[in-house]
Formats: sequence, structure tokens, C-alpha cells
Amino acid sequence: MSRKSKTLEKPSFKYLQCKVKDCYNEERVDADAKSVKCSRCVQRAVGAPQVKAQKVSSGRPAGWHFMAEFVDKDGNVFHKGVEQPELKGTLKPTPPKEKTTPKKRISKEEKLVALHKKKMLAKKKEADKKAKAQAKKDGIKLPAKKKVGRPKKKATPKKRKVATKTSPKRKGSRYK
Repeated sequence: MSRKSKTLEKPSFKYLQCKVKDCYNEERVDADAKSVKCSRCVQRAVGAPQVKAQKVSSGRPAGWHFMAEFVDKDGNVFHKGVEQPELKGTLKPTPPKEKTTPKKRISKEEKLVALHKKKMLAKKKEADKKAKAQAKKDGIKLPAKKKVGRPKKKATPKKRKVATKTSPKRKGSRYK
């Protein structure tokens, strides 16, 4: 039997040394690349990224410029975001709206379980009403309802020690 030999493919990458003087980092590059500059040398050449300062809050609520009318603390009046200087100080400041907390999301299964419990409770109440009506009709007095809550623990009997086998006392006996 003859075996087919696999043809060796040209490697798809190679390692080259950084072209910057006094830098000896090796980088993995494509097989066709002629030279490479490592990430550290690029960072040194370009410089660190500039972090922009965050905007300072104006003290006005979000979306104030979309409101039909908004009056800030100083009495400035704005109509759809445009200041109306002739109305300054004529109106009371707009009260801030309280943030509402979003409701907790529940899964479909949890919704179905809650609905099932609700239906079963309603069914039980309906059955209790029917039983009371029937008992009243028949002249039977029903026992008082038990309090709802955690069931009391039943007293569990203590485990008795089982007697072990006894045998005549001998040295090295397993039985004592």
C-alpha cells in the first residue's frame, strides 16, 4: 500500500524584530510583511490618548429644553429651550420630577406560577363558600379555621441505642 504524502504549506505568519533602534521586541506578523514596529514604539511616537473632561451639569433636569415651559431656580423662563428674558421672575420655578424606579422584570415561568397560585387560591375560597352554604343548609356546624402560618414541628422520638452483641470477655475481642 502506498501512502499519500501531505504537501507542506507555506506558514501563514512569521516573527520579526521591531525596526526601532534599541527595541528588541519580536512581533508575530503575516508571512509577506517586510518590517514591523511594535505597539510600545507606536505608543511612544503617538503619545498617550487624551482623556476629555466630563461636561459640568447645568443644574437643570434632563430634557428641560423639550418642555413647553421651564423655569429654573433663578427665575429664567424658557419656552421649548429658548430663553424669554421679558418673562424673567414672573413665574415660580418648575418643580423637579421624582425619578420612578423600574419594576422588577420577571420571567414567563414566574408569571405563570403566580397566576396559577392566584387561581388556586380563588378556587379554594369558592369551594369553602360552597361548603359553608351546604353546611348551613343541612344545619351542620363547621369547625373553626386553623391559623395560617408555619406548621408546628412534631416531636420526634429520640433514637434508642441498639444493644451490641456481647460475648465472654476475652483479650483482643471485638465485642465488649
